[in-house]
Amino acid sequence: MEDQYKDPIEPARSEQGEFLDEHELEAMLGGLVDFTNDLGRSPTTKEVDGNGVLPNHRTYVRRFKAPWNDVLRMAGIRVEYGSDPIDIVDRIVLFMELNGGVAPTSRQCTRQNNLPSRPTIESRLDLSFLQAIELAKIKFKRLHPNFETGRGW
Repeated sequence: MEDQYKDPIEPARSEQGEFLDEHELEAMLGGLVDFTNDLGRSPTTKEVDGNGVLPNHRTYVRRFKAPWNDVLRMAGIRVEYGSDPIDIVDRIVLFMELNGGVAPTSRQCTRQNNLPSRPTIESRLDLSFLQAIELAKIKFKRLHPNFETGRGW
């Protein structure tokens, strides 16, 4: 029973198979934090993979035995797009509130609009993009029953 509460840093190994000590793992997380601070936001896997200094994001996932977003959380980094489906739907609803009740198109699902990408929406919600938008529209209508589409606020 105690093993399930064990620190996730303990069982990590290097690519050569030897155990990594806590200082090496903390250094990996520290590098990730520094990179995040330089960006001013949480990094994407593509940004980490292409930065040339940090290990590949898959190395973090392997060594910390955790999904990428959990590795970011271990480093104390705020995850921009949580895996919680409610968070994604809420972001779509917020977009609609800021845009006069108009739902985003797949091309508008960008970091600049504070929305996850279409593939992220589909995979996290396990719905098609159009189904996810319809779900957000239902929530929007419940939150704003007197809103008339096209008239704005």
